[in-house]
Amino acid sequence: CGYPEGVSGTTEFGHVLFDAGRDVATDLVLIDKAVAKGKFESNKAFTEAVEMVKTKGATIHLMGILSDGVVHASLDHVDALLKMLSAKGVPSDNVSVHVITDGRDVAGDSSPKYIEWLEGKLSDYKVGQINSVWGRAWGKDRDNRWKRIETAFRSMTEGTAFIHVKMN
Repeated sequence: CGYPEGVSGTTEFGHVLFDAGRDVATDLVLIDKAVAKGKFESNKAFTEAVEMVKTKGATIHLMGILSDGVVHASLDHVDALLKMLSAKGVPSDNVSVHVITDGRDVAGDSSPKYIEWLEGKLSDYKVGQINSVWGRAWGKDRDNRWKRIETAFRSMTEGTAFIHVKMN
């Protein structure tokens, strides 16, 4: 199927595979292959974004689920992004990370270990800072609870939040 060996995937993707009538690689597999072959950092969208940051002082915003649940997130991809930004000399202040904690593909109380992992990577690569954190039930709400989605969106785009925490 389209997931790496040992990854069960989702029913949604299973239906795509049935309809395709052949193996279809997921984005996870395609990105893993690009990282392994050294093609990840030469992706046109990435190189253009890096150039924009370096020439115009823009900010790159990285947003996604932070876990090793693999179905919706990959720590390897986060690592590859941060490594690439650091290697290309993107100033740390120009990389803003917006974390969506998981709690569905991994244990609900596991987010502190992933935040700690990310803080270590940001420190190791000397690039970026965490600017917002919210749970998957807020930023990826599937039940049409607009207030949750709006709250997550505003925390990322306006810096508003119910709770503000200074992380060291």
